[in-house]
Amino acid sequence: NFSGNAPALADQVSSESEKILSKIDGLANRVEKKIRDLDPQGAALEVLELLNDANKYIGDRAPWKQVKESNLDPAKETLAVCLEVLRVAGILWSPIMPSKCAKLLEIIGYSQAPTIEDAKKIRGMPLNAKVSKPEPLFPRIEWKSE
Repeated sequence: NFSGNAPALADQVSSESEKILSKIDGLANRVEKKIRDLDPQGAALEVLELLNDANKYIGDRAPWKQVKESNLDPAKETLAVCLEVLRVAGILWSPIMPSKCAKLLEIIGYSQAPTIEDAKKIRGMPLNAKVSKPEPLFPRIEWKSE
């Protein structure tokens, strides 16, 4: 619906979107501190909390329904916010899952080498980033019962 381009994040967003974006503010500093305090699990959990909040956000906003109802501006906003979250998560988790995060950042059209300084920026997605067709980063494993 958006020609494979990441929608731009507007200057003014809904309160729900602002709430998610505000969780990015300071996240990189908290993660960096936990890493320096030799608490990699705590650092990873900080990012996981943001991802859990974003998962609820996208479920509540349901951009797939907004698109079907031709309500494109809210759908663009939702997708732009989620791309920001994925960008920051991909950068901050790069040290612990380098190949998976590199693939994630490639899919969302973020081609820069990730740095902690990039994760400190809110609204850091490049304009008109090309979003690729997603593929599972962690394919489902089917366990066979004996």
